Amino acid sequence: MEYAYQWEFYTQQIRDGKTDISEGTQRFFNDYFRTNSMELRCLPVFARGKNSIWDDLTQFVVFNAPHSWNNGSMPKEQFAETVTKYFGDISYIHKSSGNVEYHDGLYTASGMSLHGFYIYELKNLEKGQTPEGKESWKAQITGYYFQGRPWGRETMGTVRAVYGKIPCMIRYLEMIEQCQGLEE
Repeated sequence: MEYAYQWEFYTQQIRDGKTDISEGTQRFFNDYFRTNSMELRCLPVFARGKNSIWDDLTQFVVFNAPHSWNNGSMPKEQFAETVTKYFGDISYIHKSSGNVEYHDGLYTASGMSLHGFYIYELKNLEKGQTPEGKESWKAQITGYYFQGRPWGRETMGTVRAVYGKIPCMIRYLEMIEQCQGLEE
């Protein structure tokens, strides 16, 4: 899938290494994480050189696996593909967690849900290097949590206020208000 302002983000940040947050960068960030919000919402915490907490990693895989869960289950190979896609070559042992049961090479989700939604705002970007000399990026992100539906009456006033405070999101705010009329 291609997102609005994706090419601008690539040329400015990735190719040219700029750390300023342009309107296009903010819009790309907002569009991408509005569609893929579980990537940030369920992101496990990693300390350099250490594995994440197993429950956090399995929750991330449950909500971000590109494969469909067949009757609530996923083979360990597909689980491993998802881990590698997002986190590279980390070491772990296939086993159960608070989110999944593992038995005979199959992960089965054990009933969880994440209610509400987030609006994410990109606040700062920093470019640096890892101790190994590889390029690294650090982002400061603010997440605004809302209970309910993104277009629901109970959240619409607060959603308007948040989008009204994020530079460049006024146009998106107008689109939300147009959509609100469709749900009433």
